[in-house]
Amino acid sequence: MKNISDILPGRLRQFIPFLVPVLLFYGTQYELSPIFGKITFTLQLVNIILFELIALGLFCLIGRLRAALWTECGLIWVFATVDAYLYEFRGSFIMPWDLLTIATAMKVADNYDYAPTETMIVGSMVVLAAVLLVFLCPDLRPKALKSFQKRLAGFGLVSCIIVSLTVVMQQDAVAEVLDIHDSLFQINAATKKNGMLLGFLYKTKYLIVDAPEGYSHPEVEKIIADAPVSKGPQDGQLPDIIVIMNEAMSDPKVDGDFEANTDYLPFIHSLEEGHENTITGYLNVSVNGGKTPNTEFEFLTGNSMAFLPEGSIPFQTYISHKIDAMPHYLKSLGYSTLAMHPYDADGWRRNLVYPLLGFDDMHFKDYFKKFEYVKIRDYVSDECLYHQIEYELEHRAEPDKPMFNFNVTMQNHSGYKGKYDNFVASVTMNGTNPEESESAQKLGNYLSLMKYSDEAFEDFIEYMEKSDRPAIVVTFGDHQPSPDVLEDIYKANGEDYENLSEEATTNLYRVPFVVWANFPIEERHGIETSANYLGNMLLKEAGIALTRYRERIDEYEKEYPVVTAIRSVDKNGRSFEAGKRPEGLDGYARLEYYEIFDDNDSYY
Repeated sequence: MKNISDILPGRLRQFIPFLVPVLLFYGTQYELSPIFGKITFTLQLVNIILFELIALGLFCLIGRLRAALWTECGLIWVFATVDAYLYEFRGSFIMPWDLLTIATAMKVADNYDYAPTETMIVGSMVVLAAVLLVFLCPDLRPKALKSFQKRLAGFGLVSCIIVSLTVVMQQDAVAEVLDIHDSLFQINAATKKNGMLLGFLYKTKYLIVDAPEGYSHPEVEKIIADAPVSKGPQDGQLPDIIVIMNEAMSDPKVDGDFEANTDYLPFIHSLEEGHENTITGYLNVSVNGGKTPNTEFEFLTGNSMAFLPEGSIPFQTYISHKIDAMPHYLKSLGYSTLAMHPYDADGWRRNLVYPLLGFDDMHFKDYFKKFEYVKIRDYVSDECLYHQIEYELEHRAEPDKPMFNFNVTMQNHSGYKGKYDNFVASVTMNGTNPEESESAQKLGNYLSLMKYSDEAFEDFIEYMEKSDRPAIVVTFGDHQPSPDVLEDIYKANGEDYENLSEEATTNLYRVPFVVWANFPIEERHGIETSANYLGNMLLKEAGIALTRYRERIDEYEKEYPVVTAIRSVDKNGRSFEAGKRPEGLDGYARLEYYEIFDDNDSYY
């Protein structure tokens, strides 16, 4: 026996190069979710063909069969394992647009538990078997691939074949024949039902932003220019405007009935029951478990993720120039504009995007280090951020100027597993034991963080009540935590957190909001709205006229009070899944395309 590959007869060894990609597909896919009963045989075959083509492309590029197969195994196993961990941590799989957010994701990578799951271990063992099997295949080194130019040409040809197949499968008629899952409602199903590779490649079609059907620059420009102008600012002093977008703040009671040992949001719940000069309700958002800046984008601009490619992040891909946003407009009225976030400046490109939205000043983690700040777990506490807001209000550079202060908290960022020396988990769901169950521990930690946030917000409102300047405060969650954090709640209500019903999925995108003022505003409660409209509500309650663009958006709110990337709801309560958006919103889509991509004249 000259080498290990001689263990098998020559004819059998010839099949190994084709068998390795097959094992690689089943092994890496098993790391992510069950295959049989989830992925049709046809789509399994499509995935295998793609894996075979990748192996062929690498063979052409490298020129050695074994090295090509080992390279494919290594690259795809790493991708699948990262994908599996991402799902464990954030409840979402990797999509094409996520590759632009790797740097931001790595900022918090050390705050998670990396113990592998059973499926990760089993899937990895299958991949290891494929790696070992490569030793038994002939190590082909064709003379035709000795030239680098020829290898590159071969790799390019195979790459073109993969791209062509992807484009063909993205066509509606072909996708329907193959039964490719293309839900804008349950995005994780793209990986679970289509397969990791096919699901990823299929979603690349959403990376391109095309002008909406019927779009005309002159027509949209005229529509905005002809918008009625509402009454200007109220007589007297313009109010300070303080916005707190609270990381992962939500009220899980919308996800299912449950009882806890104590109220985790006592102050916000009291406001929801009726409070002077207060508006409360639920904000429908376009993201879950992450992608915070999309809620930020919707609130500050009045635009909706409903009209942008699925999963895209405007802060990362679209905002490279000044665009119409609340800070620009308020600055034109005499406001100073300040944004604060007690974490890294380059997270989600905020340090580059905020000036383009109209913020004069920005304070990030390094700024907070100049003061005595307190952490809960690994992040600056909400209480500390509120104290910093108070400091900025009291030490403003121009005392006569009203301030627009926009804040993004960090205290409640995932993950929620584990114990900490600087954090006491005081809330538990009745019938669960955090000492015995990981799901109970995660939920208990999360609910306890909500209680810390609620207490800090109550203290801040008490501070603002004493202010001798008019002020209006709005707080809202950017998104709910990923469904696995709420596993025990779902279980108690007959739901599987990995396969939620349509109603449960809808509720997963609802978070509480509060608008409070220390001057008279009309009390309202039980409001159902979305992040793109909340900025208009804030401006109107502050007595500030809307811009012409916001006036046009306001018209759509009357007909469609909820518009998100997940769904839209009309004034009669009818809900429309994102992929079945009503024609009545087409005009909104054209307005938004103009504002983001085609308006070069003004920013407010």
